[in-house]
Amino acid sequence: MEEEDDEFEIISKAELEELKKEVDDVRKNPFGDTATGRTLLESMEKLNGSINKLIQIFEDANEEIIKEYQESKPAEKLNQILDQNEKIAEGVVALADLMNKPEEPKQQIMSPFPQQFTNLISLL
Repeated sequence: MEEEDDEFEIISKAELEELKKEVDDVRKNPFGDTATGRTLLESMEKLNGSINKLIQIFEDANEEIIKEYQESKPAEKLNQILDQNEKIAEGVVALADLMNKPEEPKQQIMSPFPQQFTNLISLL
């Protein structure tokens, strides 16, 4: 059976303090003071800054979209579209009526701006 004190060694208080200092340094800067470590830390800081800017852009865009939606009053926009659709439908019906009149020759219907066509244009 091996002795248990092989696993433990008594060290001086100075060595223990030095080891604690090294552990603290590694915790503060896990990449050390190498050029590669500094470059990596700088890159991570730049990436972090860029991500923060991107998040801010998204937050600003979200606020603008919400504000624009609240100001635009979607019901009014839908009413405008409905009005436009009604005018278009009336125009289509007016054209169909013009084309279905048997008493007038097609040339006369297609002559430059008959009264019904002028009415149709004014609807749009």
